[in-house]
Amino acid sequence: MDEDEYILYNHEYRLLVVASDINDGMKDILDEFEENWKDFALGDEKTMSNDALELRKKFGSIAFLESSS
Repeated sequence: MDEDEYILYNHEYRLLVVASDINDGMKDILDEFEENWKDFALGDEKTMSNDALELRKKFGSIAFLESSS
């Protein structure tokens, strides 16, 4: 790890960012969250693996999600 490198990680929502500035890291982790939200919370659950469905369930715990089935 470089001297001016920050690692931001959230296991529950599968977020990982490495940044040289903490503010950039926070922006990047938010971008990662938004991408995961689009993929898992808004994605078609019929095409998701079991692991993806578990992550979708976690997103559902913070916002109401309608089932596509």
